[in-house]
Amino acid sequence: MSNKIEFEEAERLIGVLPTLAPRPTATSIRNLEKALFDALEGIPSQQSAEYGYKGMAQQAAEYALSTNEPWQDFPNPGNHRAADGMMNAVEQRDADAVFNAQMVVYTSQENVKRAAIAALNKAVPKQYKRTAGIGMANYKTTQSIRDIMAGLRDIYGVPTPDEKTRNEQMFAKGWIQGEPIEELFHRLEDCFIQAIMMKPAFTEEQLIDKAKSAVQRTGLYSTAMLEWNAFEPAQHDWQTFKLHFAEAYDNKIRTGAGTTTDGNYHGMYSAEEQGDDDDDSLASIIQSVNHMQLANNTQAQATADSISALTAETRTLHAALVATQQQLAMFTRGTATGQGWPQIQQTQPTIPAYIQPVTQGIPAPAQQAYGGGRGRGRRGPRKGRGGGGRGGATQGVIGSPPPFIGIPPPAGGAGTGNNGYRSNKTKYFNNWNYCYSCGWDIPIWHTSQTCPANYRKNGHQEGCTRENHDQYVAAGHRPSGAAKHKTGLPVNPQENQA
Repeated sequence: MSNKIEFEEAERLIGVLPTLAPRPTATSIRNLEKALFDALEGIPSQQSAEYGYKGMAQQAAEYALSTNEPWQDFPNPGNHRAADGMMNAVEQRDADAVFNAQMVVYTSQENVKRAAIAALNKAVPKQYKRTAGIGMANYKTTQSIRDIMAGLRDIYGVPTPDEKTRNEQMFAKGWIQGEPIEELFHRLEDCFIQAIMMKPAFTEEQLIDKAKSAVQRTGLYSTAMLEWNAFEPAQHDWQTFKLHFAEAYDNKIRTGAGTTTDGNYHGMYSAEEQGDDDDDSLASIIQSVNHMQLANNTQAQATADSISALTAETRTLHAALVATQQQLAMFTRGTATGQGWPQIQQTQPTIPAYIQPVTQGIPAPAQQAYGGGRGRGRRGPRKGRGGGGRGGATQGVIGSPPPFIGIPPPAGGAGTGNNGYRSNKTKYFNNWNYCYSCGWDIPIWHTSQTCPANYRKNGHQEGCTRENHDQYVAAGHRPSGAAKHKTGLPVNPQENQA
């Protein structure tokens, strides 16, 4: 992020928030929060181009529903760069560039915060701007936005019985016909956060169970459900659930299967869930039973298809095993007769000249718990997921490894786009920098050596670069793999994507 966000620009982007007049309620406070979060999400931040500054205002539990990367306020670099008489002219210039870039990021963050506080001062009547017993004239920029919102929740956000009942009903409602799966996720997440305010809070396990039940009742995603059940327990988190079933939903749309089957069970189920026209008549009961039978038939057919596919695969593997056994038998007979096995020329793989193994000089990892793990693995050969890059510095800073002249960019092209749930292989930042703690998609001024102290995880290695990453792994270290799957530069990068 190279362009500074001025206060006026941030004020325009945040706009006018919903008022809490005449008196704050749990519903009006939640509407205010969502409007503020949506506005901040649209302003790219030093930590996340996808979620912007939303993490500055959201409570940690709510922000974790969007990303496994906790929000970190960018530290104040100070009024001026610390002097170092040991630097030469080039080193002084590079250090100044790093300091100036850090100051741009910090100033942008503070301007966005000022604009958000100003918008809250207009939305919240003065008599309700109290946090403990007495009122205050206005919110101050020295206050945390998260603390302000938490104070409003605690004092004025006590829900009515009707509000709690509506939230529970929305949490239990199924997947509505024609509704994108992302809308289902959004509704469940909103109910999850409302329950934190209203008490008792739902658990993440309950959140996943409700979403899983809604998907199961459609009868359309049996294969995806079997795959989900086969995941390791550590992968059964909300982020992985959303990614997995959003991919299954998209595949069904792309193949032309839509989101309904014969009998239109999806739509029938959702109508029943809404309960607008329910009655206890015999015809209604019979219709409900028929709907359930259709769903069971669809589920059974999908299960049968899966079993048939597994059976065919087993037969193929058995045939391959028999062929291998026959080859081994031929080899054994050839050895006994002295003919042996045909000689195969062994060749060493060619290593490109620019890859230099540098295991010597790499320190052994510290014998302590490492932090900073981001993302979770997925099924098969896929990699884990990580968050966006944070902070950083330009290449060429004193002590950084020498540049590797002539190294071609990593293989891969432009990604396929990111709708919030699918993988995106296109980098946000237009450079090949790498940071041991922050990963593979970071600003131009960010490296392992210039990573801010509060971003560094335990065992941070300043000498780790994109080129020697694998040597550090081989030496026993655990460098970040965040955004490693992003192997293509942006096609039309903007100035803030340097």
